[in-house]
Amino acid sequence: MADLIMIGLFHCFLNGFMHWRWKQWSLDMPCYIERRKDGGTMFLCGDLGPHCAAGECAAVSGYLCDYPVGEGRTCDLPLCASHAYEVAPNIHYCPGHLMLWKEFRDSGGVQHDLGNVVPYKGDKK
Repeated sequence: MADLIMIGLFHCFLNGFMHWRWKQWSLDMPCYIERRKDGGTMFLCGDLGPHCAAGECAAVSGYLCDYPVGEGRTCDLPLCASHAYEVAPNIHYCPGHLMLWKEFRDSGGVQHDLGNVVPYKGDKK
């Protein structure tokens, strides 16, 4: 059985990051690669949701990009923990939108926009 697993994972590797498939008998399921903190690699096969969309990452996505794109919508690019950058509590940006955010913040845009905010004082009774 171990030989079948290694052959299946090697077959997945030859097909490229975003097209990994586990083929054994009549099964066809996506495979994922998770990088471990100790430097190791872990392979996961099964339908665990979309792959991370950042570059050629093949990890399971656990986050969506929260960058506003207009009309009350956000980017929603699926991201893994390594590529989801937290810019505020529970607000994550993809690598591309993180660069836009940093440019906006570093140019003084945040301070300028916050200067236009009028605090809500509540209803006076």
